[in-house]
Amino acid sequence: MPNMARICIGVAIIVGTFLLGMIGMINAITSGTFDVVLILVYTLGVPFLGFLFAIPFLCTGVREGITTPPGGTVSVRYVPPSTQSQPAAGATYVYEPPTVCPSCRGKLTSSNVDWVGPLTIKCPYCGSSVPAVKRQV
Repeated sequence: MPNMARICIGVAIIVGTFLLGMIGMINAITSGTFDVVLILVYTLGVPFLGFLFAIPFLCTGVREGITTPPGGTVSVRYVPPSTQSQPAAGATYVYEPPTVCPSCRGKLTSSNVDWVGPLTIKCPYCGSSVPAVKRQV
């Protein structure tokens, strides 16, 4: 588990500098010395500096939570992709209605259904929309 105290300190620094920049902007508006440079400093500069100060706390807090297994090493095994999921070169597919409606269990054929979309049919018995089935020719 990460070191939550360090992460909380890092987040508090970020939130605190954001609020500090907002307070500085409100102070500049009320004092009448508000210009473009101050807008950039208070909205971008101060929170960015807070983020830079918070990075060490956040990184060490997360890093201390990462542990290695008892052997001390982590091994990664490569599993090649399955050849069955790859389509054959030049494969052709057709979309046809399923044999049975999933809603009413009525028998569906290409002659008794209405196509309501490019890949959707309408069941003639219950009227529900059913996705077409992709089949390789």
